[in-house]
Amino acid sequence: MHNPEDAKRILEAALLASQEPLQVQELKRLFDQELNVETLRKLLALTAEFAEGSFLVVLKLFGDKPSPGLLSFPLPGATLALDFPNKGASTQRLLAAMADIVIAAGGRLYPAKDATMSPLAFRTGYPAWRKLEAQRDPAMMSDFWRRVTAEAA
Repeated sequence: MHNPEDAKRILEAALLASQEPLQVQELKRLFDQELNVETLRKLLALTAEFAEGSFLVVLKLFGDKPSPGLLSFPLPGATLALDFPNKGASTQRLLAAMADIVIAAGGRLYPAKDATMSPLAFRTGYPAWRKLEAQRDPAMMSDFWRRVTAEAA
């Protein structure tokens, strides 16, 4: 397993040295841990299908050390961060389709960066949310928390 700085250097070197865009399968060969290539391929294909390009693409690799946080995002494996300009309904449909792919692959969305996360995506990705809800002061609730937990609480 590479530490994050090693992974970053390997990825940067490969991208700088490549004379053409690297395919996901080629990126996989750079690392000794398993990447879910099919899921990455589906997510990237959706951006082409919806004709919406991401102005930022970040691939991170996480180790297998579990986090003690109830709503901690990292899971072992890879995470792909994509930022899209908001083009309205088309972008909303793209993000919903991407969320479905991530959930089906056993992944989860990053709630601090996702203003469109559905209640299902949140509750599926963060099953310990009820433990936090049990500790919440009833007088305090954010709009995010209300949106992703209210119908199930």
